[in-house]
Amino acid sequence: MPFKRAILVVANQTVGSTELRAKLRERLQHGPAEITVLLPRRRSAEAEQHLLWALSELRGDGLEVEGRLGDPDPFLAVHE
Repeated sequence: MPFKRAILVVANQTVGSTELRAKLRERLQHGPAEITVLLPRRRSAEAEQHLLWALSELRGDGLEVEGRLGDPDPFLAVHE
């Protein structure tokens, strides 16, 4: 069974961008990976919808991805 890498994506505005999606697909050419998207935003219905949309876009590309909201400060979000 091949080793599965872990990729953490910390993004807000670029989370569903074509550039990010292309980069993640490129990274998967080097082997399987589990991707976690961390969206540093205050919890709100809008933030939840943004995250769900981004995950849907990434999964539509065939990526295995999970997501979560974090502290609005990206450094603190990663630390959490």
